Amino acid sequence: MLIPSFWKLTGHMQKMRLSFMFLLSLAPLCAAKAQVLRQNIIGGKEAKPHSKPWLAYITFSQNNKIQLCSGFLVTEDFVMTAAHCMGKNMTAHLGVHNLNEDKSTWQIFSLKEFKTLHYNPGTKENDIMLLKLHGHAKLSKSVQLLPLPKKDSVVPVNTICNVAGWGGSYVLQEVNVEVISNPECSKLMNQTKITESMMCAGTKRDNKDASRGDSGGPLVCHGEAHGIVSFGLPTHPPGVYTRISKFMQWVKHIIDN
Repeated sequence: MLIPSFWKLTGHMQKMRLSFMFLLSLAPLCAAKAQVLRQNIIGGKEAKPHSKPWLAYITFSQNNKIQLCSGFLVTEDFVMTAAHCMGKNMTAHLGVHNLNEDKSTWQIFSLKEFKTLHYNPGTKENDIMLLKLHGHAKLSKSVQLLPLPKKDSVVPVNTICNVAGWGGSYVLQEVNVEVISNPECSKLMNQTKITESMMCAGTKRDNKDASRGDSGGPLVCHGEAHGIVSFGLPTHPPGVYTRISKFMQWVKHIIDN
């Protein structure tokens, strides 16, 4: 069974989150302590505080459930994430490291609008979304932009990239993952179709991968966002990412207009 990487919360888990939601009253939906299948990025460690200042913590509702995703700031008023992270009452939190501590660096935005490109939830094709912020992010040491790749650029197999997210943790986690070929990825994922607009990273050998709650976060290679956490198997790598370079013409059109 293939699953998107966002974390679905049960009604019991939602009740456990009420006190934390109150602390984030500026945001309609928030995260708090709960038991989950996979607490952190697989094989990862805590990231250095604000070492990934472009990362966004996204909250929203979908099918009457609280959902969590990641995203990343690409201009002062646009956040990029996965299309399967679309929902109601979407809120983007910038400048976050620990969800329970030091909110002085946080910038919280409701979303003016969102743009997708014919996302197919069955095949996971075109799993990319741009979120227009209500207002502009104020760039600082804890809030920065992440560069995007050139159109149709390809990250070579065996390249070591980095992926980060909160998943089920209060603290930002990160892990280095190795890019693998699409044919190898398909084989490891029970012959799942991996298209040219997707890329894969993470091996069973290393057992390192993004996890639930990390959806929409960037796969960063050589200082650029080349992938968006999209989907994978529930128990082990590899992870499948939207290949951003295949969508750069669309991205430029949305941002410029």
